[in-house]
Amino acid sequence: GETYIAACGLSTPRLDAAQRSLAFVAQVNAVLERLSRIYEVSLSARAGVALGDAEVGVVGRHRLLYDVWGSTMLQARRIVFDAEPGTLRVTSAVLQQLSAREGFVQMPDIVLFDSTHVETWQRDAGFTPAAPTG
Repeated sequence: GETYIAACGLSTPRLDAAQRSLAFVAQVNAVLERLSRIYEVSLSARAGVALGDAEVGVVGRHRLLYDVWGSTMLQARRIVFDAEPGTLRVTSAVLQQLSAREGFVQMPDIVLFDSTHVETWQRDAGFTPAAPTG
């Protein structure tokens, strides 16, 4: 399909899950840019990143699938629909975990199915923060 779900820290909790997730999105963007040049087609991705608890498990009887669900997944799935192509949209939980926040612009809140408002920020998906100096 056209949707890919990635999760960080499922088997081993990661204190740097936000940074790892954004690095993954940047790598996906770099691959798509390379493929766009090679095949002369326009490819882009949009990403939604949320942090929090998740439920995981294997589902199915004939064809086993690994699935992730819960409120964190609902947030990530919902915010990605409002992200522009080629951008990354994150929740406030993700933004709070980042030491380098440049490039992010606050966007309108996203309203979930239960009327919960989620604050979001967006930046270019391939954005790589400048390395710290000194």
